[in-house]
Amino acid sequence: NEIVKGIDDNTLIKRSLDAQGDEIIEKEMNWYRNIKSNNNYTPKIYKFGHNTFEMEQLNAKPIYRIFDELYENQKLNIISHIIEILDDLHSNKIPIEKDILMKDIKIECYDKVYARLNKIGTLIDYFGSIKYVNGIKIDNVDKVLLECYDIVKQYVDTRDIYSFIHGNCQFSNMLIDNTNNQNKIYLIDPRGYFGKTLLYGLPEYDFSKVLYALSGYDKFNNNQEYYIENISNDCMELKIQHNLDLIGKLPHKICNRCTLALMVIHWIALAQYNRNDIMKCSTSYYYGLYLHAKYIKNLNDIDQILHD
Repeated sequence: NEIVKGIDDNTLIKRSLDAQGDEIIEKEMNWYRNIKSNNNYTPKIYKFGHNTFEMEQLNAKPIYRIFDELYENQKLNIISHIIEILDDLHSNKIPIEKDILMKDIKIECYDKVYARLNKIGTLIDYFGSIKYVNGIKIDNVDKVLLECYDIVKQYVDTRDIYSFIHGNCQFSNMLIDNTNNQNKIYLIDPRGYFGKTLLYGLPEYDFSKVLYALSGYDKFNNNQEYYIENISNDCMELKIQHNLDLIGKLPHKICNRCTLALMVIHWIALAQYNRNDIMKCSTSYYYGLYLHAKYIKNLNDIDQILHD
C-alpha cells in the first residue's frame, strides 16, 4: 500500500495497490471506524473510499528514529506513555468464548508460524545446523514454538474477555511529536484483528509488540544492514541493536511470561517476511531462537526480575 499527499499539506491519502493490500486496508479502515471517536492518539480520518482513506498529516516521526538516542529515563517515560494509551484503547472490552480464544491463540502462535516456516525451509537450512547463537545453546524450533505456545495458553487460560487492540505496536507504527517537548504519541497502521477475531484480542498481544520493538525489530526491519557477524561450524554471532537492557525496569504489562513468549514467536515468524534476503531471513529466525534460550529457558531464574 502507498501513502500520497492529499489535496493540501495537512492531509494524506492511503490507498491499496493490490488484492493483498485490499484486505489489509479494509481491516485498517474498519479499525478506524470502530475506535472511540474522542481519542487523542490517532490521526483524524476525514474520508473513507473504496480501498482508500484520507487522514490528517501529523507533525510527528516514528519512535524508533529517536528512541535509541534517548537517556534511560526518557525511554521509560515514553514506555509509560505508551502503556497509558494502550490501557485506554484496551478499556473497550467484549466477552469471548473459551473455544474462540484458544482457536485464535493457535492461529497466531502456531498455525501462522508453521505456515510461514514451511515456505522457507531451504533458506533456513542454508547455513547448516546452528546450535549456538551468541554463545548460548539454542533449542530446535519445534520445541521453542511449542513451549512458547503453551506459555501463552496457560497465561490466559481463565480469560473470558477480549480488548480492542491495535495489533502492530512496534515503534514504526507509533509516532511521536516532540514539538515543545510535549512528546505526544500517536498510533498508526493498525492490524485490526487477532486470529480470526476482528478488532478485539489479547491486550498482551499489543504489549508483546512493544517488547518486540524494544528487542530491536524496527531498526532491523527498516535498513539493509547484515546482522550476522560470523558463522563458524555450528556457531552464529548476531549483532542487533536493542533495548532489552531495560528488561528489569519494564512494567509487568510489557514484560511477563506471555509477552516474552509472543516476542519470540514474532521474530521466528518474521523470517518468512524476509525470504528475499537470506541474511535477514536467517537473522530473524535465529535471533528468535536465541531470545528463547536467553529469556524463556531461564524464566525461573529471572522471575524476580519480571515480578511474575
